[in-house]
Amino acid sequence: MVHPAKGVFYLQGTPMLVGMTGQFGVAAEFCRHLGEGGWEAGSITPWKTIAPTEEMRDLSAETLDTIVLERGFAAMHRRMESLERTIASAIEQVVALSARLQALEERLASQGVTRQAMLCDLGEDGYNLRCPISVVVEEYDEETVARFPEVEAFASAATEGEALALLKQDIVELYEELLAADEDELGKLPRQWRRALSQLIQKDGPSQR
Repeated sequence: MVHPAKGVFYLQGTPMLVGMTGQFGVAAEFCRHLGEGGWEAGSITPWKTIAPTEEMRDLSAETLDTIVLERGFAAMHRRMESLERTIASAIEQVVALSARLQALEERLASQGVTRQAMLCDLGEDGYNLRCPISVVVEEYDEETVARFPEVEAFASAATEGEALALLKQDIVELYEELLAADEDELGKLPRQWRRALSQLIQKDGPSQR
């Protein structure tokens, strides 16, 4: 870096600033003689020391300020580039998270909303529930499914009310089929369903077993 108190050297009569040592600067005069004075093109005169003038000091100070500003701008440019890379990386992460969130929403929509509901009756005369039974209601975009997992009975419809009404009907029909069958002809699982429904349903009339 050039110090204002140090000197300059001359290139074709133009003062050029350089970093130097010592109290005084050094100067070299580049002479380009076209066949005159015995100096060849590009030759350098012997070095000589000169004391810096006030004009040289002012020029050195201005150059020093320029160098400081240029270095400051360069450092700022590097920080801006680093910040741009950080922002670009953050945007990529946000886009990836948004895609994952959308996929999760689609998955939840395809699975539907599941909740519990209670049946207090079977909706038909002659068939009474000894106690309310818990059923599963699954709501999808275009249909509602009602299930009684204990006996694998289910029904689907456009609305919850319709699905529950159909489920009650399916439970009654399954109960009648199991009662009508010979127990020895039933498999292990149907026999379990028959016992479960017999404990839940009270049927009026002599046909009940």
